[in-house]
Amino acid sequence: MKPLIVLLATFALSCLIFYAMQHDANFILSGRIAMAFMLTFTSVAHFAFLMG
Repeated sequence: MKPLIVLLATFALSCLIFYAMQHDANFILSGRIAMAFMLTFTSVAHFAFLMG
């Protein structure tokens, strides 16, 4: 559930930032940023759990 929240929050935040900067919400780039951040978050949490 946490990765989904991270994914949606990052997507919404990046869409807002792109809209504020360019007056156009770049959905494709926002989705790529959100996916990269979610996968990074998941992998770090996975290894932190294993090492802890």
